[in-house]
Amino acid sequence: MQMVVLCGGLGTRLRSVVADRPKSLALVAGKPFLEHLLDYYHRQGATRFLLATGYLSEQIEATFPDGRFKDASVTVSREPDPLGTGGALRLAKALLEEDFFVVNGDTWMECRLETLRAFGRTHDLAGVLALRAVDDVSRYGAVRVDEHGRIRAFVEKSAQSGPGNINAGVYWLRRSLIEAMPDGKVSLESHIFPTLLDGRLGGVSAGDGGRFIDIGIPEDFARAQKLLADLNT
Repeated sequence: MQMVVLCGGLGTRLRSVVADRPKSLALVAGKPFLEHLLDYYHRQGATRFLLATGYLSEQIEATFPDGRFKDASVTVSREPDPLGTGGALRLAKALLEEDFFVVNGDTWMECRLETLRAFGRTHDLAGVLALRAVDDVSRYGAVRVDEHGRIRAFVEKSAQSGPGNINAGVYWLRRSLIEAMPDGKVSLESHIFPTLLDGRLGGVSAGDGGRFIDIGIPEDFARAQKLLADLNT
């Protein structure tokens, strides 16, 4: 099981509280946030980690050299310039397996990975997104699925409020999808996923306890301290 962690972001919204490191290395409950992510997905069976890095990559490489786990590999693909979520995967295409998982390096989502993979393989999809039900979708944007679990629409942030499903930042994707993408700066969320609304993209609730947090802003970074401390006690 291969897990790609997208941790190349500049983290500008978090600079007021985390200024000396990439946000994936921000200390949460006593250790780098990225360590929490790797440990969680390693327990689910991920044995090959690919860290897609950019900003301050050398810090991430020094913190997580290959050999960090006795039974899992850690490989780094470093962006020379910011390429977006899709561009980072395209850059690393030679390192990708036939299908793989992707997680944002600033998002904690308790998610059963096998649920995503089983749905994607069973229905021969190009990709599957983990969805999270929230009380107000206005901050994140909404994801609309049909009765068969196919994603049919993405609603922009602030365009809709109230309860609904959001993109939780955990994906199962096929390598063929990445190989068909153009080189350069590409966003999965803005440029690729909207082209797959003809039934090739699935969305499923894959919760594993229901806890979800994006540490990209100071308020949620503070909330994450207690959340992950509680999970490790």
